[in-house]
Amino acid sequence: MISNLLTNYQIYPCKNSKETLLILYGWQCNITSWTQVAVELSKQINVMLLDLPGFGQTQEPSTAWEITDYADFVEEFIKKLELTNLTIMGHSFGGRIALILAPKNLCDKLILVDSAGLPIKDLKAKILLMATKVGKPILKLSPRKYSKIFLDLMVSADYKNAGTMLKTFKKIVLPDLSNYTKKITVPTLIIWGDRDEMLSLKHAKRFKELIPHSTLRIIWGAGHNPHLEKPEKFIELIREELRVSPF
Repeated sequence: MISNLLTNYQIYPCKNSKETLLILYGWQCNITSWTQVAVELSKQINVMLLDLPGFGQTQEPSTAWEITDYADFVEEFIKKLELTNLTIMGHSFGGRIALILAPKNLCDKLILVDSAGLPIKDLKAKILLMATKVGKPILKLSPRKYSKIFLDLMVSADYKNAGTMLKTFKKIVLPDLSNYTKKITVPTLIIWGDRDEMLSLKHAKRFKELIPHSTLRIIWGAGHNPHLEKPEKFIELIREELRVSPF
C-alpha cells in the first residue's frame, strides 16, 4: 500500500548491479508498454516499473489528484522500498512527476523522454493532447475547426461529468513546471522523437536550455513513444547514459 492505495509494480532484477532504474510512464500507460525495454535493460541494471494510481493494476484515487499528489506518491514509494543508487526516467506525463522529484535528492540521474511539463502554446498540440485522453479522434482540420473542437471538448457534458481520472487529467495537463527545471542538479539525459506531434522538438530544446548538466539526444523517425517506435535505438541511448554494456 502506497498513499493508502493498492499499488502494482514489477521488478526486473540484475544480480550484478546495485543500481536501479525506476520508469514512470505516460498517461493511461501500464507495465506492458515498457516490458521490452525493462527486460533488455535488466541485463545490466535493476529495472522497476510502477503503475501510477488509476492506471494498470494500481488502485484509482477516490478524488481527482494534482500532479504534486502523484509526485508525493512516487516519493513515498521510493522511500518505502529504500531505493538508492537510483535513476528516474519519466516519459510524457511521467516526466512531469520526475521533474518534481529530481530536485529532492532522490535520484543520482534523471532521464526525460518526450516529457510534458512546459507550457503548450500550440493549439493543435493542445487539441491532440486533450482529444487523445477523452477519446475523440482528430483529423486534419482548419485552425477554425481546431478552435471549435477545443471549445467543444472543454464544455461538453461528457467531459464535465467524466470520472475521477479524466478530472485528474484536467488538473495536471497544462501546469507549467519550468521552475523545477532550474533546481535540478543531477546529470540529465533528454530523449526526444523528432516526429513528436504532441510535444514538439521545441520542448526538448527548451528543456536543454533550462536544465543544467543536461544532454539532448534525438531519435530520428520516432514520435511521442520512441521506446515503442525505435526500441533498439532507445535502449542503446539508455545504456550509454548509464554506462552499461549489453554483454
